[in-house]
Amino acid sequence: MQSFVVRNDRHLLAVVASCGFLVSLLLVLSLAVSAHAQTNVYATICVPASTISIDQPVNDSTVTSNPVAIKGSVNQANQIEIYVDGEFDSILPLTIGQSAYSGMLQLPIGTHTVRVEAINSCDGENGEATSVITYTAPPTQPSTGETTPTGVAPTEDATITIGTPTPGVEVGQPKSSIASLGLPPLLSRPLEQLFGWLNISPVDVNGEAQTLSFGRAAVIFMSMYLLIIGLAPTAIRAIAMLPFVISATAGTTTTRRRHIIGIGVRVVSLIVLIGALLL
Repeated sequence: MQSFVVRNDRHLLAVVASCGFLVSLLLVLSLAVSAHAQTNVYATICVPASTISIDQPVNDSTVTSNPVAIKGSVNQANQIEIYVDGEFDSILPLTIGQSAYSGMLQLPIGTHTVRVEAINSCDGENGEATSVITYTAPPTQPSTGETTPTGVAPTEDATITIGTPTPGVEVGQPKSSIASLGLPPLLSRPLEQLFGWLNISPVDVNGEAQTLSFGRAAVIFMSMYLLIIGLAPTAIRAIAMLPFVISATAGTTTTRRRHIIGIGVRVVSLIVLIGALLL
């Protein structure tokens, strides 16, 4: 009877051990499957060169709307540089794995060569594509022969301009002279936008709109800088050691002399600032 009890206990222990092993095995397998399901591996397969194409507008086509939409496909590039007639125009950023692009071009009237360059994301060879596009003004409605009112009659001192307006320049407003500074389009276009936002003109312009010339803007900036920050300590020390300054402030300590010079610089800057703003 005792041996029978011992055999039953051993059998029970074997069953419990088997169940525990199966439960542990299932737990390990479930954890492994869960970890595998939650692990994502992203990899970029690099090719020797990027590829790009211009699908719209079609090469040697004519468009009548401005700005012109440009679309196409691209492979393995992180950005696209757009050139019009050999001059840089704009940049289109791309996301990882992006295979299509679209953008807008502002073209003057005439025939232009548009070139797009796909910058390789793996430092490989850049892909290029070109398209010849002709932009013409949209057709106007033919006249019926009837008299059409032209609005307010011009005054005696009004200026009448005959010809095709320059794209980007409003009628009656002077053309921006940023281009006359000889800067490349990559630098001149951001400066034009910045000066337009600040209402600054590179030259003095006479017109209804009050603009700030480039020279006056520089004077205002320098006077505000000196008024707020002042001269550098080395410059103040150099001025304080000038003979005529020492003779003019005889009997004054060096520290007091420097303090007077600092206050004088700020007073002069304030006067110059007021004059530049009001004159």
